[in-house]
Amino acid sequence: MSPTVAKRKKSSPVKRASPLTTETPSLVFGITFDLNGKVIPVTGIDPKKWKEEGGTLSLPEAIEVGSIDGFIETMEAKFGVTIPKPSELPEPVKAVVEGITSMVVTVYKAEVTIPGTKSKDQTTRYLIEVGGISKKGIPLVPGFPLSIKGLSVGATNKPAETA
Repeated sequence: MSPTVAKRKKSSPVKRASPLTTETPSLVFGITFDLNGKVIPVTGIDPKKWKEEGGTLSLPEAIEVGSIDGFIETMEAKFGVTIPKPSELPEPVKAVVEGITSMVVTVYKAEVTIPGTKSKDQTTRYLIEVGGISKKGIPLVPGFPLSIKGLSVGATNKPAETA
């Protein structure tokens, strides 16, 4: 007895739309900032739609901008500001200051939304969040292995559900 072979229906070829034909290409506008030698690209606005629809400029990824130690060195070198060195401070203040000054500062989020003329709400919205991770940590209790490793601060005027 021979095995039964099920007959399959002939399938019709699948038609796929070309990704190049589904939407009209548009221009994207952005700004590139230089912060102490660090290039920070901010993109996201189609200039043809800007007037009527507005747009959002946003940071594509978190950007490390430098250390607190580097900032202090810059303040001293460029502006003659004298800041006490951690080694000159008494314990436990010394450990706290060392933890803070060893932080590497990163911009986690940066965004500006500019309303277009069609928008009912004409408020320009912004969001910025900056943080630092400490190489040494900031001790909470001397002699106990619990410390703060980083801090994050920011500001926004965006509605809570979109921030």
